[in-house]
Formats: sequence, structure tokens, C-alpha cells
Amino acid sequence: CRGACDTSMIILVADTSVLIDLERGNLLEAALSGPDTIAVPDFLYEAELRDYNGLELIAQGLQILHLDDTAMTSAQDLYNERRDVLTLPDCSAFVCSQRPDHQLLTGDRALREHAEAAGMTPHGVLWLLDRLHDAGSIDPGVLHDGLTAMAGHRRSRLPRHEVDIRLRRWRRSVSPSASAP
Repeated sequence: CRGACDTSMIILVADTSVLIDLERGNLLEAALSGPDTIAVPDFLYEAELRDYNGLELIAQGLQILHLDDTAMTSAQDLYNERRDVLTLPDCSAFVCSQRPDHQLLTGDRALREHAEAAGMTPHGVLWLLDRLHDAGSIDPGVLHDGLTAMAGHRRSRLPRHEVDIRLRRWRRSVSPSASAP
């Protein structure tokens, strides 16, 4: 976000790509203990996270959202319509993010575009980092180092210009003694 971010409590429904980016930057635990609840649908958790590091994520604060039969049917219907670009776990995150006080947190372009076409405002990992910074949840130097690691990963798809803006801002926020080797 630019300027002041709204720091009221919301539930951020994340897809796996956001969690992977945060892990690459060693910011996952800090994000999960930040001011907002970060959650994933139970279907996404079972399909993509349980066997990866699911219990550790739950211990760090990741919440699991239950998909009832109606919600799962909606996710399946969306998947059947958009299976060329969306996975069923993505569709389950989209359906959960339509709940009141829930917002989609995704790094997936197709999911973001679908949400925007549906009139939603999806957010990405940079928005989340801005939010954590504005809430004072993470030291700017830690954010700087984490974003540097995320952006430097060979699979990073973060927009370089937006990354550079944040790196400059967070580097300036770090005191000279804190950034010394």
C-alpha cells in the first residue's frame, strides 16, 4: 500500500505461493504472528501443506478455514470453469476469501486476475509486508533482509520496481549501527 495502511483486523486467506515467498524470506513466522490472522482453506491445507510443514505452520499461528459442502461445491464449480489456469486449492482460497472480513492474499497471477474480475481486491506478499511494517510488527532491517532474499530467489516473480521502493525505504529505516556487519 502507499501511505498509511488500514491496520484493522482482517482474515487473510492465503494461497500456497504467498507462504512459500514468506518462507524464502525467513518472514513466515513473523507474518503468522502479525496483527492479522492468516488462514488457508482446509482443502488447501490437506492438499498442499499438511505433509510439507503443516503442523509447524499451525503452531506458528496459521489458521485453517473449514469449507462446508456448499463452499466446496462452489470451489469445484469454479475449478471446472477455470481449470486451465486455476487449481482446486486456488479455487478453495477464492471461495473462502469471499466471506465477510476475509481478503485474498495471493501470489498467483491467474487467481489475482479472477478475483479482480469478480470485483474483489486481492493482495500480495508486498502488501502484507507493508502492512506488517506499518503495524510495527517487524523491524525494518528484518523486512529488508527478508525481501532481499525473496526477490533474489530464482523463482521470484515480484515486481522489481515495487521491491526496490520498499528496499530503499526499509534500508533508510535501519540505523547505521544496526546495519553494520
